[in-house]
Amino acid sequence: MTGNMSHAGFYRAAIDPGIPHDGFSHGLQEFCAARIRHRGSRTAPSSISSDRWRHQRAKSLAHTPIRLRSVAFRTRRFGSFEVFSPSIPIESAPSPTAEAAAAAFEQAGIGPEDIDVAQLQDTESGAEVMHLAETGLCQHGEQESLIQSGATRLDGPLPINTDGGCLANGEPIGASGLRQVHEVVLQLRGEAGERQIAGPHRVGFTQVYGAPGVSACTVLSR
Repeated sequence: MTGNMSHAGFYRAAIDPGIPHDGFSHGLQEFCAARIRHRGSRTAPSSISSDRWRHQRAKSLAHTPIRLRSVAFRTRRFGSFEVFSPSIPIESAPSPTAEAAAAAFEQAGIGPEDIDVAQLQDTESGAEVMHLAETGLCQHGEQESLIQSGATRLDGPLPINTDGGCLANGEPIGASGLRQVHEVVLQLRGEAGERQIAGPHRVGFTQVYGAPGVSACTVLSR
């Protein structure tokens, strides 16, 4: 802290009701107020107090809060396939999607078998088919039987691209990832309307890919 102001003094200055504030400042004020109450009680570690405050804050903003369990971003390493690459290396390497998905699942403490609904990159005719296996949602070679069985439909056990994906919505580059997360949030809240999946909706997954070889994946849950 600067000068002679204590932490408590700084927090109290931050929540002075006489200071105009916007939405962000209002959130900071609520956090600081919670910290002051905790410092006064000294009954629990600050991490527990902060977690409790975040949970209460989330409940105040949404009747069904959705938790972002993990985000993972990976770039293409030498040897991994890229459709725009002018050559193919002798030795192959994992794709950025495979590595990003594995990292996202590890961070979240959740496996592909736990996913109830997923959004995958589908800008090319074979993209969704490839990414189904790369993300671990099925094994390589199982895609045809999985799709033909209806498993990826809205009423199937593993609904994929419930809003039509990029083929239906277009691909405004970075906004595609936000659209995917938004759709999964709607599905997990049970607010997707006619697109609402029929089965359980507690855990969702998203994956985007872009040339010349970058991929990002998220895991969300209720």
